[in-house]
Amino acid sequence: MKNSEIWFSKGIAIVKNFNEIDIDSLQRLKDIKMPIRALLDNIPNQEKISILNNEVLTDNASMFTLVLSSKNTNWINLLDFQCLTHIQNIEIHNTTLGFNSIEGVQNFRNLKSFKLLHFYEKEMDLKPFSLCENLETLVLDIALTKSHHEDISNLKKLKTLKVRKLKTAYITRELSNIEFLEVYNLQDTFLNCKMPNLKNLRVYNSNSLENVNFLSSLNNLEWIFLYGLNKVVNLPDFTNLSVLKQVTIQNMKGLKDISSLETAKQLTTLCLRNNMTDLSMLSWLKPENFPFLKNLIVELKCKKETEMFYERFKNVKLEN
Repeated sequence: MKNSEIWFSKGIAIVKNFNEIDIDSLQRLKDIKMPIRALLDNIPNQEKISILNNEVLTDNASMFTLVLSSKNTNWINLLDFQCLTHIQNIEIHNTTLGFNSIEGVQNFRNLKSFKLLHFYEKEMDLKPFSLCENLETLVLDIALTKSHHEDISNLKKLKTLKVRKLKTAYITRELSNIEFLEVYNLQDTFLNCKMPNLKNLRVYNSNSLENVNFLSSLNNLEWIFLYGLNKVVNLPDFTNLSVLKQVTIQNMKGLKDISSLETAKQLTTLCLRNNMTDLSMLSWLKPENFPFLKNLIVELKCKKETEMFYERFKNVKLEN
């Protein structure tokens, strides 16, 4: 279903160009009972921004995401949106060099989710976030500096964090509300001290790490995803992770011993893919050791060994 200004697709309403939507259609957005993404690729029409804040976001803010896109001109200035006192979700896609300031974000006192993707200056000041006291989700497609770590440390309500080059030793306080962490190039192993209540952890391409022993102390973990940690040679004991349900170990070429996974008997999903794993390393991986397993993906060094492995589970009904 679509009209000239709004698309409806897969349970989402998409405003294709916020500046071009007519006033009547803009006002009717408040009646849409599904997530709305409004796309904007130029300096905003201030009359429409005011109507959005005063008539749409007052009742529908949690369902609304403003998506700012800059491809050819560096037009994005958050001060142009300072009247959006009710906005909760902002997403910025910037492919133009020179975007270097989030000044103005401090005006969004109800902001809960902020995603900044693609190009921006690595020394960008994140201090304006300090006044966004309700911020719960932060996505930054950047290698963090030491000052960035310090600024993130002040976001006490943060629940979801996606960043690059995280060094937890630079985090100045415990961030006990963070439950979801996705990090490329994790620099150290103090997550259990700084983010003790993690439930979902995804670590990619982190060749500084020589071990992941900190996992054993993250007792609330439900999902672990490790990709490309090539210096890690073994996995820690998972006995204390009583709620752990899903584990993915992928593209970790240095692994020599993963038998400690046998201590995670409550797993429902296990994926071992593109590691230097052969059949002799998986003697522990058999149906009687994992009574709750529903999804299992194993790819060994050669196809023949993979087929031999799955013979163990031929009488087990797997969902995948």
